[in-house]
Amino acid sequence: MRFNRENLTSRVQTLAERLTSAGYTTAGFVGNRLVGADHGFDQGFGHFEPFHDKGPFRSATVDARGVDRVLAWLDGQPAPTMPWFIWIHLQDPHGPYLPKDIAWTEPYAAAYDALGPREPVPASPSNFGLNVIPLYQTLPGLSHLGDFVRRYDSEIRETDAEIGRLLAGIEAHGQTASTLVVLSADHGESLTEHGEYLQHGWFLYDTTLRVPLIFAWPGVLPAGTAIAEEVRSVDLVPTLEEIVGIAPSERRRLPRRHELRRASRRAAGRRTCARRSRSAPARTTSSPFARQAGSSSSRRPAGRSIPRVENKFPTNLPERYELYDTTRDPGETEDLVAREPARVAALTEKLMAFRRECSLGGLGW
Repeated sequence: MRFNRENLTSRVQTLAERLTSAGYTTAGFVGNRLVGADHGFDQGFGHFEPFHDKGPFRSATVDARGVDRVLAWLDGQPAPTMPWFIWIHLQDPHGPYLPKDIAWTEPYAAAYDALGPREPVPASPSNFGLNVIPLYQTLPGLSHLGDFVRRYDSEIRETDAEIGRLLAGIEAHGQTASTLVVLSADHGESLTEHGEYLQHGWFLYDTTLRVPLIFAWPGVLPAGTAIAEEVRSVDLVPTLEEIVGIAPSERRRLPRRHELRRASRRAAGRRTCARRSRSAPARTTSSPFARQAGSSSSRRPAGRSIPRVENKFPTNLPERYELYDTTRDPGETEDLVAREPARVAALTEKLMAFRRECSLGGLGW
C-alpha cells in the first residue's frame, strides 16, 4: 500500500483473518471510507460496518456514532465463550475540524492566538500547498491558525471521551480483565510547523511521524511502563500476535514458480532493511521522502537526515537535506546541515543504500 486510495490485495493475510482462524469472533467499524469495504479492508472480518459520511470529507463528527455501533454489537453477543477482536477506526481528530464544542478553550484563547502568523492565512485553491490553509480545511470566517488548532484540540478531547465511553461499555460487560486494548494512529498532524499548515503528507517531521502507541491489559501488562526504543507501526501486528499467542502472519499465496527468484530477492532486501533501518518511506502526489535514524557502533547520533523533495505544486524547490538534533531541538527548527557536513554525508550514504536494497521501484526514486 503506497497510496491511500489503493485496494488491499487479497494475497495479504490480515490480522482479522489470523484471529478468525484462531477461533476469535471478529468485527470492524470504520470511520474513514479509505479503509472501508470498497478498498478491501473488510477482509477476514465476520462483521464489518462503516460509520463514515458518504462524501470524501466529514460534514460533522462521527466517532460517537462509531462507538454506539461497537457497543450495540457487544450487546448482541452471547455470553463470551470465545475471544473477540474489534477494530474501530476513529476519525474525528482529522480535517476538516468540526468539533461539537470549543467553549472549553476560552481560558486558553491567548495561547491559541499566539500560534502562527498574526495576519490572516490565505486559503489554497487545492488540498495542497505550503504556508496556506488547504481547501478541505477552510471554514467560513476563519483565517487565523489558532482558531483551527483550537478546533483540532477539541476534536481530540471529544474522541478521548468516546474512547472512555467504549472502555466503560467493555467494563459493563465484565470483560475489562480479559481485554487487551491498543491505541495507535496512522499519522500526526502538522498544525503550524514548517509551513505545512493543518495537514500531513508533505514532510516527515516528528509532527506527523510520531503517533501514540498504548497497550493496556490490567493484570497482564505492567501499567505505566514506557518503552524508550523507537518502534514502528509495522511492529504492531507481530507484537499483538505474540501477546495473544498465535503464530506469525504469513502471505496468503506463495509466488508462482516464475516469480520465485524475483520475489526472493525482493523479500531478502526488505528483511535486511527492516532489521537495519528505522525508515519511513512516503510520497506525495509526485515526490518521495525517506527518513532514517543515524547510528554507529560507538555512539547513537541524535540527529536525523531528511531528504526533502517539495511537490512541484504550488512550489518548485530542489531537493535538499536537513539534519536535526532531535534531543536538543525536538521541534526540528535548527537545521545543522551546514555545520556538520561529514555527518550529513554519512547519513546520506546510508539513505542511498536503503533505497537500493529495498528496491522501492515505482516511486520515482
